Amino acid sequence: MISHKLILLFTYLLSLVVSASVLAQAQPVYTPKDRQIWISKVKLAPAAPIQQRIITIGQSFTNTPYQSHTLEATPNEQLIVNLRGVDCTTFVESTLALALQLPDTSFLGYCQMLQHLRYRNDTLNGYPSRLHYLSDWLYENQQKGLLEIVTEQLGGKFYDKKLRFMSSHRGAYQQLKEPGNYEALLKVEDALASRKLFYIPKADIHTIEKQLLDGDIIAITTSVPGLDASHVGFIVWKNGRAHLLHASSEAGQVIISPQPLVDYLLDNKSQTGIMVARIKTS
Repeated sequence: MISHKLILLFTYLLSLVVSASVLAQAQPVYTPKDRQIWISKVKLAPAAPIQQRIITIGQSFTNTPYQSHTLEATPNEQLIVNLRGVDCTTFVESTLALALQLPDTSFLGYCQMLQHLRYRNDTLNGYPSRLHYLSDWLYENQQKGLLEIVTEQLGGKFYDKKLRFMSSHRGAYQQLKEPGNYEALLKVEDALASRKLFYIPKADIHTIEKQLLDGDIIAITTSVPGLDASHVGFIVWKNGRAHLLHASSEAGQVIISPQPLVDYLLDNKSQTGIMVARIKTS
């Protein structure tokens, strides 16, 4: 008879083989410095509620340089792990992957969670498999059970936007010059057209500010034709007001906005409002 301990050992080894197989498909790209940074952050606030872990880990990125196009570092789509420089989206993904990978504190677990957040159906299958549009990123991660989009519950209004920015600006994306990638992206955009989106206009945010929570994910909507949102970050409460913790291209680094979120948005003409998502606690 096989002992209980041998069964447990076999199950554990099988899980490692499966995990390694999944990760091998993703071909993660990182430097020794990225792994060192990960080590310094993965054990931050391990016993804290998930929202507090998000804030603690997110704030640990303060002063990290803003770096655009970090996911375009290789000609073919690969799982890029870059904790040395972040843009607004990779900052949010990196923070969430660190916060959500617990109780698994392995680098393998981090890479898997990053892939889970970044790609449709958890599968890295070329450039079109990445969740490029922020509303799509929110929707897919809600479907995976990681978060809940609460925009409508907070009084959000219908957001009438046909997402065609990427296909309409094909020349701005090196990967879309390849016909297969372009055709696949068109199919993604066609699928997005059937979704009903909501947003909270920036003039109304002051009325729901007190309902925002630390760690809420804020996607900032835009007036740019064909684009749903142009920026993303986390809510951080400071001196009784909701501020944005984000990778700022203007500041050139990760910061907490000096102004409350309401004022931050009012100062930017192209920013029209917000979509709000909340990490699930169970």
